[in-house]
Amino acid sequence: TSFDNANTLVIYPNPVDEVLHIQSTNFRTINAVKIYDLQGKLVKEATNETINVSSLAEGLYIVKVETEEGEFSKKFIKK
Repeated sequence: TSFDNANTLVIYPNPVDEVLHIQSTNFRTINAVKIYDLQGKLVKEATNETINVSSLAEGLYIVKVETEEGEFSKKFIKK
């Protein structure tokens, strides 16, 4: 089964200042959340839908959410 990334994963606010929220429409279990910078370096890990990103530098990041249904990626801006 294929999922439409846009409909299954919502991250907000974007741009984010302190706390990034992840909302999913099609899956229930988030196994891991990983945030990468644009060089591909892992800068933050979490296991829930609310992540404090206040310690990250300003810039563009990629959040990867691992679920039982697969892995989903979104870009966000840290301001």
